[in-house]
Amino acid sequence: MVVVGHAYGSHGGENLGLYPPLIEILQLAARQESILALTGDISRSGSPESFAQIRRELADWSLVLVSPGNHDVGSFEQRSAFKAYFGSTYGSRIVHNTFVLWLDTDLDDWRISGNQLSWLEEELRSDAAAAADAIVVLTHHLIWSRGDRTDFPVNGGPREPNAVRSPDQLQNLLEPLGKPVLVISGDTGAFASQSSLACEQRGRVHYIASGVGGGEQDTFLKVKINGTLDVEVCELETDIRPRCYHE
Repeated sequence: MVVVGHAYGSHGGENLGLYPPLIEILQLAARQESILALTGDISRSGSPESFAQIRRELADWSLVLVSPGNHDVGSFEQRSAFKAYFGSTYGSRIVHNTFVLWLDTDLDDWRISGNQLSWLEEELRSDAAAAADAIVVLTHHLIWSRGDRTDFPVNGGPREPNAVRSPDQLQNLLEPLGKPVLVISGDTGAFASQSSLACEQRGRVHYIASGVGGGEQDTFLKVKINGTLDVEVCELETDIRPRCYHE
């Protein structure tokens, strides 16, 4: 599974669809991989025209999972357009005996609450979760970041300055599962001045953030979902064969 965060790329760009340096790499990757996961901000504008363009650019992929970002679903119109092209903003499925969930962290401004929280709790109690060898959770925002590390490259924060955050919410839900868990977030990488990669482990839960757009330190991930959740970090260079290494 290939995972890309902030796939529309640079804040200063003008592309209608995906980040231009990314498009050919994804087309080549689709020859070897069948699953693409996008961890939010896939579109600059969240317009129907943009989502249609992105769909065309991803035509080679057998399965595309999207955890939307604020650029994708930040308004009622954007959310409606996103659903028309990519379906529900949160969901789950079994992939190679790994239970993969994608969340909508913009639905309640960096929080999982209400119907989505009830759904998530039920999914994690399900037979599918119990039978899986491992769990992967996809989010856009780094809702798990406690804000106590200056080396965590976050593109933005909650819309409301005084928003109540729950950085341990996912940990409290996932740690009791007693199996390998990987949480991947994508709201990073947009600025050349910051790293696009952050990693942290708490108990059995591993957290990683990766994204593109800054143009100098862009990264995406290859995750081998074979029960062990091996992760390769790939640097998006001008060469269409990115350099990858194990994290």
